[in-house]
Amino acid sequence: MKVREMADNRALWVEALRSGKYNQGFSSLKHKKGDGSFAFCCLGVGCEIFPLGKWEDMEGSAVAYVSDDEEPGSENVGMPPESFLDLVGLSLRDAEELASANDSGTPFEEIADLIEEMEYVDA
Repeated sequence: MKVREMADNRALWVEALRSGKYNQGFSSLKHKKGDGSFAFCCLGVGCEIFPLGKWEDMEGSAVAYVSDDEEPGSENVGMPPESFLDLVGLSLRDAEELASANDSGTPFEEIADLIEEMEYVDA
């Protein structure tokens, strides 16, 4: 994927994070809250806006992301699939840094700034 495409994808993701449309959650890509609404990690917002797979309910409140290009049984609960990382030009290390910032309570607005500053990784 070309850097221009990755930049366009990141811009859509950053826009979604700044939109105020998504409730911020912690420790998983997406989980169901007690009131039936959903909360997302910053990486889960990315999985939500790019149709690379589908969400599947897990035990408890967790919701797993299952990528279309992964083997059955390869649910993603805490980290997104490689196909998402390739789409936005992030390394696994970058994703781990973003997850850590999210789980430490850094607001989506600040995480969006971090994403914009990260270098692109070729897929």
